[in-house]
This record gives sequence, structure tokens and C-alpha cells, in this order.
Amino acid sequence: MEDSTVETNPADLFTQAEAHLNQAELYYQQEKYDDSLRECDTALGIDPALADAHNLRGVILEELGREWEAISAYRQALQLDPDFHEAKNNLATLKSDLVAQGGLITIATFGYPTEAYLSKAKLAAEGIESFVADEMMTTWLYPTTTGGVRLQVREADMEQALEVLSQEAEAIELTAAEFDEEEDSLG
Repeated sequence: MEDSTVETNPADLFTQAEAHLNQAELYYQQEKYDDSLRECDTALGIDPALADAHNLRGVILEELGREWEAISAYRQALQLDPDFHEAKNNLATLKSDLVAQGGLITIATFGYPTEAYLSKAKLAAEGIESFVADEMMTTWLYPTTTGGVRLQVREADMEQALEVLSQEAEAIELTAAEFDEEEDSLG
């Protein structure tokens, strides 16, 4: 009995993915955004590690008015290629535009990025999407001289996010008070 399994050469898959990406770029230039998005998705289905396809997907999603999905696409591109300057610029510009439109609100400022990411994780656990801004503007020596690291949420999520963070702050205060009481009873 013959093995009917066809082996696919990884180079062939890359070529196929690149062909779909090229078609996506062509459709984008023709302002056929739905077709372009479909081709991007096909390219990513073949090769999910194509940072260029994630970036183009973000650009297309912006054109379609789907900014939050575009942010995710840019982030995916940057996860694959942290030095991808075009994706960095696209993400920064989009976030800046959203802030200018009142789309993102800063709800907290932290001295260190790790503090911001801990709060971001708390919000994510509650289903609230948040964004950390200016984490690259701090240094270990002078963390707050540049204004700190900002935690931002969509304007519509602001109240719920503040509630989650205030509950966290109350829990920290309670834990600190319990520690002080225990320390006093030992002393």
C-alpha cells in the first residue's frame, strides 16, 4: 500500500502565504478592504508568523473602522518582530488618535511598568481591555520623572475599571492593616 500523504515544503507554504499577502496589498491599494482582509487572513492561515501580514491586517481594520482589532493586529506583528518600526508607528498613531477622539482614558499612573501590568492583568481578569502607555519612558533610576507609566481603558469601560482597581487598593490597604495588627500583637 502506498502512502498518499503529500509532504509540503515549508518554502512552498511561505511562497503561498507571500502570494496571498501580495494580493492583499494589491486589493488594499484598490481600496477593496474586505477582499484585502480576506487575503491577509488566508496568508496568516498559511503562515501565522508573517509580521507584515499582521501589520497590513491592522491597517485594513483601521480603514474598516475596527480600531480595537487593529490594535490587536499591530501588537501581534510586534510580538513576532519587536523591531518592526512600521507596526510600532501604526500602533502609536492609532492609540494617539483614539486618545484625541476620547476613545482612551488614563485611569492610573504608575512609577514602574510592572505595576501597570499587574493592574492590567486584574482588569483583563474582569474582561476589561486596557493599554499600558509610556512604559519605555521610564528608567530604573528615575521612574516618575517622565510622568510615569499610564494605564488606559476605553471610555466606556472607565467606571468598571476604576471599581476593579479601587477594590484592589482596598484589599491592599486591608492586608497592610492586618499585617500592622499582627506585628503589634507580636511586639
